[in-house]
Amino acid sequence: MILRFVVVLLLLPCTLSLRLTLTRESTSKNRLLINKLNLRDIELEEIPCIEHKVLDFDSEVLKSDYDWSILTSPFASKLASTLPLPPSKIATVGGATSKSLKTLVDFEPSKSLGKVLASELPINRGDSILYPTSAKAGSDIEVGLTERGCHVTRLNIYDTTSTSFTPTQTSSAQASNIVAFASPSGVRGWFDNVGCIGTAVCIGSTSKKECLRLGWKEENVYWAEKPGVEGWAREIERVVGILRE
Repeated sequence: MILRFVVVLLLLPCTLSLRLTLTRESTSKNRLLINKLNLRDIELEEIPCIEHKVLDFDSEVLKSDYDWSILTSPFASKLASTLPLPPSKIATVGGATSKSLKTLVDFEPSKSLGKVLASELPINRGDSILYPTSAKAGSDIEVGLTERGCHVTRLNIYDTTSTSFTPTQTSSAQASNIVAFASPSGVRGWFDNVGCIGTAVCIGSTSKKECLRLGWKEENVYWAEKPGVEGWAREIERVVGILRE
C-alpha cells in the first residue's frame, strides 16, 4: 500500500518551487518587470543592491550650447530634470528612461545599448553633445560619438554604490534560485554581499559581461537578446522553464 502511494506521487506532475529575487533600487522599478511576468508558483523577493549618490560637478558646462543631450537611465533623467540644462534635442536609452522624462524624446536607438545609440544617433559632424550620467557608466557613448566627429561633454552627476544586506536579506539572497539584474552596478552590489549565488538573468549583455567577469559560470548566466524590460521578462520566464525541467 505504501509502495503504491509513493509511485502515485512520483507520477503526479510536480512544480518545482523557485525563488526569484529582483535587485533594482525601488519597488516601482521592480513593478515594471513584475507586471510583464507571466509566472506561477514563484516566490518573489526584492533586495535592492545599489543606492545613488549625487555628485558635485562644474555647473559652468551647463552654460554652453549643445545640439543633443543624452540620458541613459531613469535616475539620470530624474536628476537632469532638476538641473538648468540648456535647450537641445533629447536622446535616451531604454523605454523606462524615456517614460521618466516630462518632455518629448527626439531619438531612441533600435536597441537599448549605449554603443547602438552612438552609432545610430542622427548627428552632424561637429555637433556638441552633453552626456549627464553615472560615474560608473562605460565609455561606449562618448567614444563612439567622438569617432563620428562630435564634441562630447560627459558630466558625472551621480554615482552608484553597493548596499549592505541585512541578515534577513542575506539569508533570503542565499536561498535564491534566480536573480534578475538590470545593471552592472546591481551585479556588483549582489556580488559584494553574497558572491555568485543564483542563476543570473540580465536585462542586457553589459550586465551579463559583469557577471562573467566576477566569476559566474557561463551556464548560469542568461540575458535578453533585445535589451529592455519586455525581453528581460521573457528571458526570466524561459529560465524558469529550464530550471523546472
